[in-house]
Amino acid sequence: MVISTQDMTRLKTETQSEFRLIYMAAFIYFLTVAVLARVLPRSWRPNLSGHTESMSIFAEARATARAVVPFAFMY
Repeated sequence: MVISTQDMTRLKTETQSEFRLIYMAAFIYFLTVAVLARVLPRSWRPNLSGHTESMSIFAEARATARAVVPFAFMY
C-alpha cells in the first residue's frame, strides 16, 4: 500500500496535536504534584524527575512530563 504525501502530512499533524495535548495534560498534572510536594518536608518529597539537584517547580514538571509522555506513543 502506497501512502501519499498528503496522507503523511495529515498523519504527522494529527500525531503532533496528540502529543501536545498529552504533554500539556501531563505537565499540568506534574506541576500540581510538584507544588504539593513542596508542601511536604524535604525527606518525604518524591523525586519524580530523577534529578538530584534542586529545580524550580516548573522545571521539575517539564522534566517529568518530557520523560513520561513519549511512553504514550509506544506500541
